[in-house]
Amino acid sequence: MVLEAHKWNPEKSYVNQIPPRGLHNLGNTCFMNATLQCLAYIPPLCGAIAPKKIANALPTIGTCEDAHEFLVHLLDAMNDGELRAAGINQHLSGWRDRLPVTRLNETTFIHRTFGGYFRSQVRCRKCNYRSNTYDPFLDLSLEVSKKSSTSVLNALSEFTRKETLDAANQWKCSGCKKYVCATKQLTVFRPPLSLCIQLKRFAFNSGTNGYKSSKYGGGGGSKISKPIEFPATLNLPLSDNRSCRYTLTGIVIHVGGSSHSGHYTAYVKKPDRKGASQWYHIDDSDVEPVSEKTVLRQKDAYLLFYCR
Repeated sequence: MVLEAHKWNPEKSYVNQIPPRGLHNLGNTCFMNATLQCLAYIPPLCGAIAPKKIANALPTIGTCEDAHEFLVHLLDAMNDGELRAAGINQHLSGWRDRLPVTRLNETTFIHRTFGGYFRSQVRCRKCNYRSNTYDPFLDLSLEVSKKSSTSVLNALSEFTRKETLDAANQWKCSGCKKYVCATKQLTVFRPPLSLCIQLKRFAFNSGTNGYKSSKYGGGGGSKISKPIEFPATLNLPLSDNRSCRYTLTGIVIHVGGSSHSGHYTAYVKKPDRKGASQWYHIDDSDVEPVSEKTVLRQKDAYLLFYCR
């Protein structure tokens, strides 16, 4: 596989040898700084990512951008760069003809770290025939706009809730060979090694439920600012009724009233060689140790990073 050399060794990991370092804000780059800090403390990426080099390589940024958009573009760029380094250009038709893009991506370090698969299952309510579709993902985006979505666990339950395809929206069953009522459900089929969860806090409408302004002002999508609880240990439900256990390693916090204003900071967990760990709050160049209780009390979590 590509980047086979990137195997995490806790004894040699630079995370265990170097204390957390802050990053200078180069002009509204807090979204980038916070995201890079969380990536740097995901065990599989230790030593494979250099936040300062990435930050210095980017052009001057005039406005505050969205941390999740930056994460998606960064992972895509790293994935594409890895394939190109191996002599593979997935954008050329010749490579696409030899191997589907999805299967090419599965060979990269980024997809082996963050990549998982969803399963979308439609079940006939008459003959019980099941149709399964599988799609890859690099992160999990959870809706938090509903009143019932007060925690990550609530949002996950809503994400995997069964949908009824009733008489007005019937599905053609390959078993019955007829249009029938059915149920449809999206679940995680293959869990990733490192799970990134985005809490969808930004909405581009004029609703008022859960929204509020802040001293940082507006300028983008309105923010759903209600507190969302998240666990230090997450048991992610899977398609086969089992679960996958994850441990929280980092959080990106957004303080502000819209997607293109406000301020981002990060909380990261630094392990040591003795199996213990210490949480740190990193606000651009400022770094301070904090307790896990302080981390779990944060009300403005936007991105959550978990690792198996």
